[in-house]
Amino acid sequence: MPFFDGDFDGDGYVRSMDLDVWHADFGIGAAGDGEFDEESAGSDFLIWQRNYLVDLPPATHLAWRSQRKYH
Repeated sequence: MPFFDGDFDGDGYVRSMDLDVWHADFGIGAAGDGEFDEESAGSDFLIWQRNYLVDLPPATHLAWRSQRKYH
């Protein structure tokens, strides 16, 4: 499984659940540590923010467009 910076729960995706991990661990642990400095801090939030949903294909709108019916 690929690793994405900001994937704090290790499921291979950077989603809102990772933000929950960071938030629960902020200032007290390292589960939300994106810099590997043994702490969950504001800079780790920025890592999550920059990588949020980066694993989605860039052309998701094309699937919607292909389903439209043209008259």
